[in-house]
Amino acid sequence: MSDTVLKELRDGVLLLTLNRPESKNSFNKELWESFAAELDAARTDDDVTVVVVTGAGKDFSAGQDLKDYAVSGKAHSYRITERAVVDFDKPLVAAAKGVAVGGGATILFHSDVLYVGESLRMRLPFNSLGMAPEFASSYMLQMRIDRSSRRSCYSPRNGSTPTRLCKPASLPASSPMMSCCQMRWQKPRRLRNCP
Repeated sequence: MSDTVLKELRDGVLLLTLNRPESKNSFNKELWESFAAELDAARTDDDVTVVVVTGAGKDFSAGQDLKDYAVSGKAHSYRITERAVVDFDKPLVAAAKGVAVGGGATILFHSDVLYVGESLRMRLPFNSLGMAPEFASSYMLQMRIDRSSRRSCYSPRNGSTPTRLCKPASLPASSPMMSCCQMRWQKPRRLRNCP
């Protein structure tokens, strides 16, 4: 079993914690595959009714670990996670703080409920890297963040660097991180009783 994703099941609520705080929970091959495997297992486990995902340490996820990025003839491990998130048919709650970049941010957009710590900063660097936005992020972003904030997530302005992050202005749910941590167990318990 990998320790890149910590899991704790309590009263039907499965807490998945991305556990690479030394790299701001950036996704390497092992983390992509472990996270996907945990979501797939939770989807078929009758004891799990709600999944909460968060990051260890100060950050949610810095996205793809560029030191681990390799191109091969096989599907990238990110695609496995993309499929697992799309196929997940139970409530998915995210509790995020610190940075959420690239793939780390797009996972947040696919959650059913998103709790945001005041420290959260998001960045979608795809355009500045000459890439097309992935995982329906350009579509999902429209549904989750107001117009001026989403523009600054994709397009650095006024000479800002790719490390400049934007703060979501109006996500569906926002709370200080302290109550966000308490929420991990309390509010998802209510969701498990919904049809």
